[in-house]
Amino acid sequence: MRSEFDFSGIELQFELENRKVRVLNAKKEVFFESFPNHMHGFFELHYIFGGHGELICLGNRYPLLAGCVYLNGLNVSHEQRTDTEDNMTEYSLAFDLTPSRGRIQAADGLAQRLDGMKLWIGEDRRGIGELFRQIERELTAREIGFRDALESLCRLLLIEVIRSFAEPTDQVSRHAGITSDRRKFIMDEAFIYLYRDMTLSSLAALLNLSERQTARDIRSYYGMSFTEFRGRSRLSAAARLLTERPDMTVAEVGEVVGFSSAAHFRKLFAAFSGETPAAYRKRAWEDGEKK
Repeated sequence: MRSEFDFSGIELQFELENRKVRVLNAKKEVFFESFPNHMHGFFELHYIFGGHGELICLGNRYPLLAGCVYLNGLNVSHEQRTDTEDNMTEYSLAFDLTPSRGRIQAADGLAQRLDGMKLWIGEDRRGIGELFRQIERELTAREIGFRDALESLCRLLLIEVIRSFAEPTDQVSRHAGITSDRRKFIMDEAFIYLYRDMTLSSLAALLNLSERQTARDIRSYYGMSFTEFRGRSRLSAAARLLTERPDMTVAEVGEVVGFSSAAHFRKLFAAFSGETPAAYRKRAWEDGEKK
């Protein structure tokens, strides 16, 4: 990874209701390689602003695309994988929260929502990316009052994130109807870049929809089931690798795109393209030489 900025040497603290929030760090990073499984004793907020990747957390896999936000809780194991051909880039904010003291907070209070939270992942609908960009500008310029500005921006950032995962289901549904074009874009990107390990569950989580609604949308958009279209995406990727990667064997291509059995891959590819993988590769190379 390469950090383009961080909060090193800057101590920030502010109140959220009657709880104190201490900002431990904020970073802007490019992932040139995947980050192995790990956990923290603090909260960590992430905003993906470029590239593609995957989050593995709590036994599920979630595609990470531009505009995706996720917040992981205390001591929650997670792994971040990047697409090495389209490196994932993100903003992140690490913070901790003092335990509740004094008067009892309402169950729907802002800070109370974080207690026991393990993972929330969704699409940025509240300007979270822009708040991170403002934090970067303040940290870079360091004009008079920048520390106060950073504290205010970080506080607003947490409020917007908590509001996002605290939205009632009916409100999420209304947003989903408004942003159908965005949902289609996310689906397209996920099937292009994350076809190998993506599940219906992880795609539904990214879209803030139920699995049933996600399956219906896929059928509506592409005219086939999730499994059928994911298989088609894998085979399309295999066709590209067969022509672009002469160093890879047919079996290796099949494994890379998600097929554990080489024989099964050859059978499905032949049905998809009308040729075996080897014949497809040979013809593509011969056609390229003629040009």
